[in-house]
Amino acid sequence: MIDVSELLDILGNKTRREIIRLLSNKPCYVTEISERLNIAPKAVIRHLELLEDAGIIEYYYMDQNRKYFKISSDIYLNMVITTHRVGINIVPLDIRLLGEEYIPFDLVSGSKNFNGDLDRNDIPDDVRSVLGPGKREDILKVKYLAREINKLIDIEDYLNSTIHQIESRIASLSNELYDYINDIDDLTEEEKHILSLISNKEYTARDISDILDLSPYTIEKSLNSLWTKGLVLKKIINDEEFWSLI
Repeated sequence: MIDVSELLDILGNKTRREIIRLLSNKPCYVTEISERLNIAPKAVIRHLELLEDAGIIEYYYMDQNRKYFKISSDIYLNMVITTHRVGINIVPLDIRLLGEEYIPFDLVSGSKNFNGDLDRNDIPDDVRSVLGPGKREDILKVKYLAREINKLIDIEDYLNSTIHQIESRIASLSNELYDYINDIDDLTEEEKHILSLISNKEYTARDISDILDLSPYTIEKSLNSLWTKGLVLKKIINDEEFWSLI
């Protein structure tokens, strides 16, 4: 599994982003990358080594033992940074699983089990007349897959738009929540910071102490005060106390 911090460090470099973008189109060798991006071969090799160590790319030999580099990990990176919340997730994409769900034929066995979505009128009559049945089916496969990819991209765009709206709403409600917390008169500043921290995630007292840089004594005193006021909940998970707002 690719480390989040390591991936962000890698993507923070423009040259490495350009190399990744280039390799997403097709596998390339060092000289090819150097010429396409106008970068010295030695610099390209250093960037490729970092990408390989991170598990993002891999290489194989071809054309008289020439080393080709290609993307090795299919991942989805999701990031949100707001005033009160930071979330960064890396999710590996299981291509085989998604493929089995959406592709209506078996590419492994070569079965021609097309469904009704395949339109044989996609092939012009003059082209169809000179193609054998096998070639016609291959063309239909390509056209169908391209159509499915574009459908899924449209769905992805819609979901990203929906996620944006949800994150905007979360940010708005979070600001409103923290304003209410700050307006409670009988809370100390430490108690307000604790409530803000545990509003959307459970933490142990030790975690709260580390994150807020407050002494364990102050954290324990503040949590007990919030507990008596009915503002926090305590859960026991694996013999450890976790605190939350709800």
